[in-house]
Parts: sequence; structure tokens; C-alpha cells
Amino acid sequence: MTPGQAVLVAASGLVGGAINAAAGGGSLVTFPALLNAGLPPLTANVSNTVGLVPGYVGGIAGLRNREELPELDDRTLLLTGLAGALVGVALLLTTPARVFALAAPVLVLLASVLLLGQPWLLPRLQGRGHGGRRPVRVTVFLGSVYGAYFGAALGVLLLALLDLFSTAPWKVANAVKARLSLVVNLAAAVLFVALAPVRWDAVLLLGLTSPLGGWLGGDLARRVPVPALRALTASLGVVAAVTLLL
Repeated sequence: MTPGQAVLVAASGLVGGAINAAAGGGSLVTFPALLNAGLPPLTANVSNTVGLVPGYVGGIAGLRNREELPELDDRTLLLTGLAGALVGVALLLTTPARVFALAAPVLVLLASVLLLGQPWLLPRLQGRGHGGRRPVRVTVFLGSVYGAYFGAALGVLLLALLDLFSTAPWKVANAVKARLSLVVNLAAAVLFVALAPVRWDAVLLLGLTSPLGGWLGGDLARRVPVPALRALTASLGVVAAVTLLL
């Protein structure tokens, strides 16, 4: 990695951490930066997951109202998310690297569409929970599989699923989503460290800058309109998807 590429990766960690805190979808900034630094798609994906874990820890630290957490059968869902993460990691590590290289543009585009459609999607789902534990567990499991396999816009996907298939209040679903995101990414990161081709220089750069970006994200959300951040991030994701396809 050249000095210029290192600066770009470090800057993407700062920006990605801030976007994750303010709007979600920070991986749509960090993943293309790692590709630009010369990392193969699979290596970029696993290094991105490991490097962004500190940012998720910072997000959890911001959940001061502990009363928001238990109402959605939180422990059961966390175990479900862990199981889904294990399956997602297994899929990623047992399929050929060229399969992920082919899937990456589609996944980036899907994450971009989810992020861009969040203002339209989530209000229409709000309050429409169907209740019942099985649909919630199944959808959280599938979302966690996706999160461990790729992960971009995981928070948007989990929040939409929780609100669609549960009757929990919005704040409860959002708090559980944050904890699920941490569990999925942390489990995937541990397994990637043990089994996958992690680039530690990239992990170090992201791990140093993404927590600072997450801390700045709250202030960023107050100063910059979140829709503008969301649109910019989704646009970068579309550009990255087209670049990967080409």
C-alpha cells in the first residue's frame, strides 16, 4: 500500500465512521477505498469488517438508555444474529473468491438502494409489526447472514426487518439493531482474523480513524442534513458497483 493509498484508506475510515453514526452505510465508502488500495474484493471485505468493529463499539457506548433494550427478547435475537453471522462467514470462506468478486457489485448496489430508500421504506414499515417470535427470528437470522457475508447497510436492513416483523416501539427496534450489528460484525471479525486473508495495515488504519469518525458523526448529523449524507453515500456506492462490474 502506497502512502497515498494509506491516506485514502484512513480518510475513508474517518468518513465511514461518521456516516455510520449519522446515516448508516459507511462501508460504501471504506470498501471502495480498500479496493482502490489494491486489495482483492474478498480481502477488502474481510479487512473492512475487522477494521470497522471499533466504530460499532463506539455506537453501542452511545446507547445510554438501557431501558430501551429488553423489550424485543434481546438475548434470543442476539443469539440468532450470532448464528446467522456464523453461517454468513461460512458461506464467504467456503465459496470461491471469484464468486464473491461477481457478487460484490450486486451487493454494493443492493446496499446503495437500501440506503437511498431508507427515508421512504422505514416510515412505511413503522407500526406495521406483525408480532410473533418466529418471523422476527427468521428475518434477523437471514439479515445476519447477509451482514457477515458483506455487511454494507446492515443496520438499515435489520431495522427494516425488526420494524416489519415485530410490534416493538421504534426506539427499542433501533437499540436492538445497534447491538445486533455489533454482534454480527464482531463474530465475523473474530472468525476472519482466524481464517481469512486479513490485511492488517488496512485494519489498523480503519480501526484508528473509524471510532473518531463515529464520535464526530453525531455532530455531523446536526450540521449536515442526513438526507444529503445518505444520497452522497448511496451515490458513491453506485459508482463503486459500476466500477466493480467494469
